[in-house]
Amino acid sequence: EEILHLLKHLKDMDISELLNYIRKLKDDNLDLHDCLDFMQMWYRDILMYKTTKDINLLIFKDEFSTVKQVAALSGYEGLERILARVRLDANVNMELVMELMLLTMKEN
Repeated sequence: EEILHLLKHLKDMDISELLNYIRKLKDDNLDLHDCLDFMQMWYRDILMYKTTKDINLLIFKDEFSTVKQVAALSGYEGLERILARVRLDANVNMELVMELMLLTMKEN
């Protein structure tokens, strides 16, 4: 729920809010790989909807309105950049990976 909330409100957050959220996730000891997998599924849905406009292909069907809205505001290049960033090797500093990835998502 925390990661979903973050992804849904990412564009509205300023940098300090993002950094605070990352610290909270770290303090909660969330598994980085689980977070990255979740984010990859979220952006997979956005790309899938943008490409097909088929709600039946979505994992997050309950979040259809948000997926549709984000898909409309996102370009293919930005989504590709986000998905590439999510696939980065997560064996590095969790905070750094999350900061770089969320900033990429915010910009795209």
